[in-house]
Amino acid sequence: MELMTSEDFKLLNDFIVEKCGISYNEKQKYIFSQKLNKRVEKNSLSSFKEYYYLLKYSATKQEYQELYNVLTVNETYFFREKEHLIEIAENIIPEMLKSRPNRIIKVLSAGCSTGEEAFTLSMLINEIKPSSNINIVGIDISQKVLDTAKSGCYRKISLSFRAIEKYYLEKYFDLKDESYNLKEQIKRYVTFKHSNLFDRSSLVMNEKFDIIICRNVMIYFNKTYKEELINIFYNNLSQDGYLILSNTENLNDIKSDFKLIRKNNVFVYNK
Repeated sequence: MELMTSEDFKLLNDFIVEKCGISYNEKQKYIFSQKLNKRVEKNSLSSFKEYYYLLKYSATKQEYQELYNVLTVNETYFFREKEHLIEIAENIIPEMLKSRPNRIIKVLSAGCSTGEEAFTLSMLINEIKPSSNINIVGIDISQKVLDTAKSGCYRKISLSFRAIEKYYLEKYFDLKDESYNLKEQIKRYVTFKHSNLFDRSSLVMNEKFDIIICRNVMIYFNKTYKEELINIFYNNLSQDGYLILSNTENLNDIKSDFKLIRKNNVFVYNK
């Protein structure tokens, strides 16, 4: 593998940041170069510089998609950091349905990866009170992970089930050919769409949501893009809507109009 120079790193990293917000720092240059080397070899190129020119002047939509696939980790599993999801299902959504009985409650799972977060919330909602007035939309920049999410099919030996209780596994999945397939009663709440969080032309990013869940996604962005993303989320939330981040993320160093509030045992951001 060719060594990535500092110039190559800056050219490619700056271009990718502008394209989709994903950013690597200088300390991550080796990992960055390893990931991009796969695309250099796949395109039969001889250098990172050539790959930069390909992206800048002649890349197809498919090439950009393959690039996003290698840059993102997409590690997730059912019932990851479940405290927030339980709060949404047991308290936030019932409160909203009570105050707006005829309104569809819309939830956005941003950076949904292979769908475990959205489907976990769907299972929890189904446990409390099944309702046709709830719509969960999962979006991701990687079409590869969305294909898995849309199928609702997960390999039995995958890490997806590392934190799931046997109760949910038996009640909401069917085992077939060494894979667990989600039942339709859970899939019905959820739709998945391909979207770039920073694409203002995206129909998804112009909708209004009551709840936005964005966990372990902002680690990919620098401070400028984090602030832009939080501003996008604020504008895309309905009044009194909620933004949910992971347990390790916060808005302490980001300018925003969100209010940090405690609901039972978790912290959420309120518009």
